[in-house]
Amino acid sequence: MITQQTDPEKLDKLLSEMCLVVNNTLLHYKGNEVYCSLSVGAAIFHQSDDVETLMTRADNALYESKKKGRNCFSILP
Repeated sequence: MITQQTDPEKLDKLLSEMCLVVNNTLLHYKGNEVYCSLSVGAAIFHQSDDVETLMTRADNALYESKKKGRNCFSILP
């Protein structure tokens, strides 16, 4: 996900709401009920960042989220 939201508190709220919506989503697939979860890694952009640096921080945040378990997010400043 790419967003222009860089305020940490607003980003936290946005990601919390996204995880809640996904967690409450039930899909029907080939006769089975499938519950969804979402792991997100986010990084706040700094003027000194290039694309690779920003993506690396976001990727590291994603791995932190996956370590925490399902349906969560991590934000790296």
